[in-house]
Amino acid sequence: MTVLASRDGGARAVEIRASAGTGKTFQLSNHFLDALLDGARPDQILASTFTRNAAGEILERILIRLARAADAQPEWQKLQSELERLHMPDRAALADLLEDLTKSLHRLRICTLDSFFMQMAESFSLELGLPPGWRILDDDTERPALHLQAIEQVLDREPHRTVVKLVRLISGGRSTRSVNDLLQANTSALYDLFRDTQDDAWEQFEKLPRLNTVELKDLLLAAGDLHIADKRLKKQHDAAVDDAFQGQWEAFLERGLVQKLINGDTYYGKPVPDNVQTVYRRLIQYAQSELVQSLAAQTVATRDLLMRFHREFERVKHHNRRLGFDDITRRLSETSEKERQPAFEFRLDSCVAHVLLDEFQDTSLAQWNTLR
Repeated sequence: MTVLASRDGGARAVEIRASAGTGKTFQLSNHFLDALLDGARPDQILASTFTRNAAGEILERILIRLARAADAQPEWQKLQSELERLHMPDRAALADLLEDLTKSLHRLRICTLDSFFMQMAESFSLELGLPPGWRILDDDTERPALHLQAIEQVLDREPHRTVVKLVRLISGGRSTRSVNDLLQANTSALYDLFRDTQDDAWEQFEKLPRLNTVELKDLLLAAGDLHIADKRLKKQHDAAVDDAFQGQWEAFLERGLVQKLINGDTYYGKPVPDNVQTVYRRLIQYAQSELVQSLAAQTVATRDLLMRFHREFERVKHHNRRLGFDDITRRLSETSEKERQPAFEFRLDSCVAHVLLDEFQDTSLAQWNTLR
């Protein structure tokens, strides 16, 4: 999806939804050329995409189309038709426009979002609280090393009991991996998700009814005392009750008999006796509440671990004067507009009046907040 927007007198916004190879880049270059022909300066147009190759393709297409139209009358007529313009500058005027454009290549903003945000960050380093002399860290070498250093800081700074408790909760008490390996795996897999969510998002679990110790004991005894004549049903029942007595609630819910009761089916074509169904309904409800509570505790513990890791990772990056592109985007996104707006055009030495966003569907919330 491509989004084209202008804030000049003829302000408009256009959204183009189409699959790859159907001409979104062509339409984006049309809008860029239209803005130029309407009098916009080259540095007033931000044409952004997600890769350097795509940005280079957009620039190449703009220059080639303009050059061809300035060089030959048939190409001039073709460009007029493609832009659907009633009034088109003559070829000499297009040649002058092309010359101005090539002289302004160093000021053009046909680039990746990361590149544009870097320009902004360099202009607002103090407001963003960036360390002096900062630079973008290398994802292949520096990021893994700083990531590991942050984990070591968590292990060094946090009380041993706290770390052990979090690890047990995260692993459900079943992990055979080392603490370091577990922390590495969880922080690598979930850190981006953590940064994109609010704290309370990790606590959105339904609170299911629970039994106290006495009620559970009575329920288990009632299950054990059930008289079942059918041999196949009894065999399944005995295995399920054994799981329940051992507190193996996940295994309990996976039993064939339990699955049949959950789905409201018969067992081997025969209805399950009502007294058996009554006991099992309560056991199933308890098993589900236990697993949900366990998952909730695991999820909250994961958030708490990621919170500790994030704190140390930020310290480590700041100390080493390294930032990721995602850090830059988030800092820009979180900074108040009032802090930036008055100085924006002065610091960047231009006013962005036209925004052309290619592959807009891949834009993150932080990127959109910054652009907006």
